[in-house]
Amino acid sequence: MARRKTPLEGDGPTMRFAVRLREARERSGLTLRRLAEISGYSHSTLSIAESGRRLPTWEVAAAFVQACGSQDLERWRGWWDAAFEHEAAQPAPVPDATASAGPEPVTGLPQSTASDPAGTDDPPGSASSASAVPDAPVARASQRPGRGGPRWWHLLVASVASSLLTATGFLLFPVLFPGHSPVRGPATAVQPPANQSGPTFPPGPDPTPVAACGGATPGYGCHKKDPDASGCWKTAQLAAASTFSYKGKAVGKLENWYSAECGTNWAALRMPKGWRGRVEIVTKTTRDCYPLDCVSFYDKTPPLWSNMLFGMNRSTTALGYVRFPNGETKEFEAATPGP
Repeated sequence: MARRKTPLEGDGPTMRFAVRLREARERSGLTLRRLAEISGYSHSTLSIAESGRRLPTWEVAAAFVQACGSQDLERWRGWWDAAFEHEAAQPAPVPDATASAGPEPVTGLPQSTASDPAGTDDPPGSASSASAVPDAPVARASQRPGRGGPRWWHLLVASVASSLLTATGFLLFPVLFPGHSPVRGPATAVQPPANQSGPTFPPGPDPTPVAACGGATPGYGCHKKDPDASGCWKTAQLAAASTFSYKGKAVGKLENWYSAECGTNWAALRMPKGWRGRVEIVTKTTRDCYPLDCVSFYDKTPPLWSNMLFGMNRSTTALGYVRFPNGETKEFEAATPGP
């Protein structure tokens, strides 16, 4: 008798990411136990990842989708980043003062050596996490009997020493490793111009955005994020489009989408399966591409789409580069007029 699936309930980037993971596994025909054998992660870790109860680390997510046969890690990383930033923006829960003390701290958790396929720094805590590796070996700190805990002056000395070591590390890091930052995390969203009454928006006919996509400010918080993972595509409208043909037959379309709710534009390229293409969205000051290097061509399942750029009352241009079966590469454009 087949095991009944647990329905996924809720909304938001983390739940949408979990739905995508489950759909990828179901398309592959793998059970969770078989997926665990292939990916190297435990059944419980993978089950939590596709349940939506919490966001898995990027290493777990990448192993999950690769085991399911997906090679489009750039797009999966974009979805994961959107979910991570959304969770990071949520207010921290207020601790219960009456709750009992938690378990002893653990050490010895394995450090991941997986490379970052998207070419971006991993968010803090995603390299190794006790919650992400529930089946990892745990080495508890030993306690010597008869001591009754450390004395107060031990704690004072340890606290001062820790502070000095931390400050010294941050001061020496740029000297020892020029060009690198000791703090790693997701890219900061574009910052809006501000005045005493709050952020200002470019003047024009477009309505003021209301969605922040997990960021601090509506519209500006959606800049450089995935339109699908952020939910902006649900209310978007096609702002401009360009159809292209091959051998006298229309075969594809370049689209420039705009979401008034998010205040953003992005580009999407539709073409026959197996064709190679690249898509970009540009303004006077910034640019976003897919693939991310803005040079290579992509030949996986279309459509292709870029991340979003803040486009409220601004002129934006979608660019598509398509390599036809005869080897010829053509460029297409779909621009909005702006204010």
